[in-house]
Amino acid sequence: MKKRVLLCFSLLAAMCENSYAAEKSILVSQPAYDSMQFYVYRPDKKNSSKKVPNDFYVTYDGYLVYKNAKGVWFYGDAGKKKITKTNYVVGSVVPSTVGIEPYNKKISEVAPILDTKDSKNDNPIVNKDWTQNPDFIAVSKWSKSVDKIGILNKPLIPVAWKGEHPDVIYAWAGMQWRQITPRKWEEPVNTIRRNIHNLTVISNNNDIKWRDGDNAILEQYANYWGYEWIGEIDF
Repeated sequence: MKKRVLLCFSLLAAMCENSYAAEKSILVSQPAYDSMQFYVYRPDKKNSSKKVPNDFYVTYDGYLVYKNAKGVWFYGDAGKKKITKTNYVVGSVVPSTVGIEPYNKKISEVAPILDTKDSKNDNPIVNKDWTQNPDFIAVSKWSKSVDKIGILNKPLIPVAWKGEHPDVIYAWAGMQWRQITPRKWEEPVNTIRRNIHNLTVISNNNDIKWRDGDNAILEQYANYWGYEWIGEIDF
């Protein structure tokens, strides 16, 4: 079954390491995929070395996008002297894997907090999910012991490790990453299977609320961090 890479991100345009100013975010819908929404913003032309056409926007992860006459969003490519349009529909591919160059390569490692207004009471809305949790995002720095990340099916929690016979496997415990030590030459799936009961108890006790929509977001993050996305692990 063909995967759909959904970008249902309730995020603002990323604040970049080289001090790009975040513009006003705009929530858009992707008619090519039901219920798919993502945020875009107008690029700051003052900070751009390339002339960006007026019909282009930027996603929070730094890629140019444009909308065709039917309202479908496609990726733009900033890899050439002149920004060009592609035929890749947003949500159908991970852009970096098909050679699309981002407009802004220096995305922030931690996605910024969504700061918008509640239409009912005009109060700020703050996104406090795992994308804002520094304890979760810390895994992005563990390249010495992590090169792949995925999701357990039951319990529904993220796991990460390195290589075919890792020294340690990390499982998200809601407040921190729990370390699991494999036996010598034990395959990761067998280590996880041995610890399923404990992981289930931890998940229940910590009331971990991992949603199906989070999988697509974590897949994007894995790509940004340089990790292999191994998808859902089912037992």
